[in-house]
Amino acid sequence: ALSWGRFSAGRTRGSADMLIAATAVVHDLILVTRNIADFDDTGVTVLSPWTI
Repeated sequence: ALSWGRFSAGRTRGSADMLIAATAVVHDLILVTRNIADFDDTGVTVLSPWTI
């Protein structure tokens, strides 16, 4: 919850995207998504399945 709050502060992105980003950071995960733009400024490691 604390990580989600930090990600959401000052951002206009959807709360679901920020919850996903916070979960990835807390658990040291790589986020696999086609929607990379929604996670650009979060610091989350993102992988697009279309680039591999």
